[in-house]
Amino acid sequence: ELTDQHSLLWRNSMKILEAVGVAKGEVTNEHPKDPGREPFPSTWNLAEMKRIERRVGMRRVVFPQCLWGQTSRKDTCFSGTVRNLEAFDLYGGGRCFHQSHELLYGLDEEGKFKTRKAQTYPPELCERLARCFVESWKEGGGNPTWEDLKNFYLEAWLPYFGKPSRLKVDSEGAWLAE
Repeated sequence: ELTDQHSLLWRNSMKILEAVGVAKGEVTNEHPKDPGREPFPSTWNLAEMKRIERRVGMRRVVFPQCLWGQTSRKDTCFSGTVRNLEAFDLYGGGRCFHQSHELLYGLDEEGKFKTRKAQTYPPELCERLARCFVESWKEGGGNPTWEDLKNFYLEAWLPYFGKPSRLKVDSEGAWLAE
């Protein structure tokens, strides 16, 4: 049941990613690097992911998070449309030159999985990703036209969410469909 729920959430998030990308918005997706062998599954191998990447014009970059402040290696893949995404892979080929990394397997002294330390992006990685978006926006990326927005509504919103009876804005400025 949990796997089914995760699969549904992933599929729906990919619909949103595709819709934003088709409307010429800037997008990124993150998932651990594809291990490239059975029995380890990866969303990067799914036909749906590859189709979305082609349609939206996304590029992939694989890099170890240790280059951006993580204490362990944690190989990661970003796919996206933002400028300078390739800057995450400082040395090319997903390499790092650290002599050692913190080993995150097993349980800590409190009985919690050590991998919890790597579940949050390090601040340096977050800052670099934010810079990718800002650089894109400064260069004119992610600025859809009215025609793009109309197509987004017709192709992406209506088929999945239907026609809202009315829209309103909440106290924080988010649009809500009623």
